[in-house]
Amino acid sequence: MSVYFTSIADQRRLEPQDDLISRLLRAKADGEQLSDLEVIGFCILLLVAGNETTTNLIASALLLIDSHPDVKEQLLADRSLVPQALEEVLRYCSPVQTMI
Repeated sequence: MSVYFTSIADQRRLEPQDDLISRLLRAKADGEQLSDLEVIGFCILLLVAGNETTTNLIASALLLIDSHPDVKEQLLADRSLVPQALEEVLRYCSPVQTMI
């Protein structure tokens, strides 16, 4: 992933876009631009964090819905309930259980 993000960062230096990597390349901390290592570290952190929480939310939702057949039937009958059901999964079983 480091090689991939380094390649993207190099491209964004030459042709900035309206995206997060371009903004990280312009960002300053204490008046200094972020180092290449810091930019790549942020990219990897965001990738892992987004992947982990999304994966956990999907798994939790499937387990909870599968363990409640009545809810499953309601969701299949009325798809407009899905956003509310996902909000309830987030409340009931957070995708982030612990942070070390």
